[in-house]
Amino acid sequence: MAKKSDNDADDKKGGKRDNDADDIKIKPSHEGKLHKALGVPAGNKIPLKRLDAAEHAGNPVLAKEARFAVNERAWNHPKNKHGRR
Repeated sequence: MAKKSDNDADDKKGGKRDNDADDIKIKPSHEGKLHKALGVPAGNKIPLKRLDAAEHAGNPVLAKEARFAVNERAWNHPKNKHGRR
């Protein structure tokens, strides 16, 4: 039987965890899909107005991706030198 490490136990209890940008894995074929669907060039931020409209789209997949993008904005990203995200 394999021995569990202390780090595995902490993850399940909601304890310490590495907060790498690699936690969320996006399939390479899906990268940029929301930008393309909303007509926003890759590398630019999607305006909240477009995300709000996409959240209520008739396409459930597009709506789900837009909800994820809105929620992702609230995550604790590192701040820049001006104290803004």
